[in-house]
Amino acid sequence: MLFQLRKLQSYLQKCLFYLLFNNILFSNILLFVNGTRINTTNFNEFEGEQQAAKAQFLASTGTAILAGFGIISVLALMFGFVYIIVKLFSSRR
Repeated sequence: MLFQLRKLQSYLQKCLFYLLFNNILFSNILLFVNGTRINTTNFNEFEGEQQAAKAQFLASTGTAILAGFGIISVLALMFGFVYIIVKLFSSRR
């Protein structure tokens, strides 16, 4: 039983590390592709309003992307827990 708990702990640490790494990587890639660079030099009032609208849109889009990856991570973690619990209890006879 102790070996199974160590194996479970090792598996959970790997899952958490890869989920965190993928979250950071994919959210940064999507936000960069979405165009997070905002030019703030030498623009008139109309361009300033456009830049403000763009910044607000990117902020809300980035929040939605991060929330989506957070939900995916939680679901993957829950699936991993259920899989481990089922595997542990099904090995008993």
